[in-house]
Amino acid sequence: MKNLSSKSNSTGAKTMNVPICQILPKSQTNRSFCQIMILIWTAVLTAAASAAAAEEDRTALIDHLRNWNGNVQPTKIVSWNAYSRQFIDAPTFKLLPMPKVTKYTAEVKQGQQSWKVESHTPFLSLETIWPQMENKIFTLNFQWLDQASTSLAAENTIRVKAPDWQGLQEPDADWRGAADRNMNYFIHAAWHGKAPYREPNVPVWIWSSASPTVTQGNLFGDFPEGYSMSYPAITQGQYIWSLLAYADRGGPQKEEALRLARITADWGLKTASRIAASCRSFPIPPLPWGNSAAATKGPM
Repeated sequence: MKNLSSKSNSTGAKTMNVPICQILPKSQTNRSFCQIMILIWTAVLTAAASAAAAEEDRTALIDHLRNWNGNVQPTKIVSWNAYSRQFIDAPTFKLLPMPKVTKYTAEVKQGQQSWKVESHTPFLSLETIWPQMENKIFTLNFQWLDQASTSLAAENTIRVKAPDWQGLQEPDADWRGAADRNMNYFIHAAWHGKAPYREPNVPVWIWSSASPTVTQGNLFGDFPEGYSMSYPAITQGQYIWSLLAYADRGGPQKEEALRLARITADWGLKTASRIAASCRSFPIPPLPWGNSAAATKGPM
């Protein structure tokens, strides 16, 4: 076995050094060699063409975005997506109607491939060609044509077909559970949150708008005892709506939510009526450090 193996290795080594024209029969040498070279050059040229096309796309997009950035040009596209650059789903464009125009066309190009859609109304959808397009940039050329197919107007832009979430599998989000957890936190904070001032029988977030867990590193400074300001005109309407919505769909703490909504509404009406005596028609201003008297001085 040792000698046989040695002979095999020796023969293989010699074979590797023999030109291909000596290995193949003479009748096949030229034809086989040419076929191999054609395959090699085809692969090289295909790879080079693909790389060149990708670089051309990239360069075109960069140039287009540089020219477009801060230099918005007038457009005859009148739909909301006139200046949109990327699309996940097939877009539909509405074009500006023009006299004598009988046909509207859109030509899409990606490298060597092109597609065209047309309509006799100023609405053009790419839905029929969208599945055939790759997820990359494309040029979009609109034409306004008359009855003789003469172009009366044209507009050319570069857009991008962006990838969507196909193939991504994940469990459905539990939005109801997330809402319940947020409301449980909110209801608990009403009576247990940290704040520098507590009005008896009033939720803490009426006087302290920040989360009770955010007590330091705040934009306005450090508040180890809780944030010292509230913004009733901004927040309390949202508090009441959230509590009522939670109770309306039967949240686990429905009764407490209704009670807090009533307390918050009563407090707001009482405070607003006090403000009206000196500052009519103004909303409740920010309340600093539990100073309800500041509310009568008007907006801060």
